[in-house]
Amino acid sequence: MDLVNNTINAFRKDYRKDFLDFLDEYSTLLGKKGDHFKQKIFKRAHDNLLSYNEPIYDTKDMSKINGFGPGIIKLLDELVSTGSVE
Repeated sequence: MDLVNNTINAFRKDYRKDFLDFLDEYSTLLGKKGDHFKQKIFKRAHDNLLSYNEPIYDTKDMSKINGFGPGIIKLLDELVSTGSVE
């Protein structure tokens, strides 16, 4: 069964780096806008994902990581489905 899962996962995209980049950029943008409360939330999510060493194949995987609530997950879903966030 591990061989099957490993083979399937080899064809799936790991979004970990994309999510890390987005969270870092969004946190910086929030800081520039003066929203330091949200900036800390996104920075914390970034740091928690940084210390999580498993691949992220779907935003459903984010529920395993502390600091990812429905708001951040919704933005990441948008990023996955459209390639950008408005």
